[in-house]
Amino acid sequence: MSDLEGKKPNTFFKFAKKNKLSFLALEYSGHGKSSGKFTNGNISKWSKETSTLIKKYIKKNILAPIGMNETTYEFAKVPEKSLANGYRYINNNCFHFFSIE
Repeated sequence: MSDLEGKKPNTFFKFAKKNKLSFLALEYSGHGKSSGKFTNGNISKWSKETSTLIKKYIKKNILAPIGMNETTYEFAKVPEKSLANGYRYINNNCFHFFSIE
């Protein structure tokens, strides 16, 4: 079973910290000290849980601080003319560049 307090995750954490890198460690449901039963999980469930956690983190810690509160991962649901081709952050302002026909 996984153990976030074990030697391997701590080695990765120390390496990341020393090299000023980001590091994410998590336990899938049913593993280690997390809740749930291992036998109730599967790769699809664990992938979805991980994706949800990462998306929440990005939205809160990366997008929201620069005012990108309406940014979505579900771009297929956004009308094509509302899609931005890119973003530029200048002088504390986030500018969205849209397609021009």
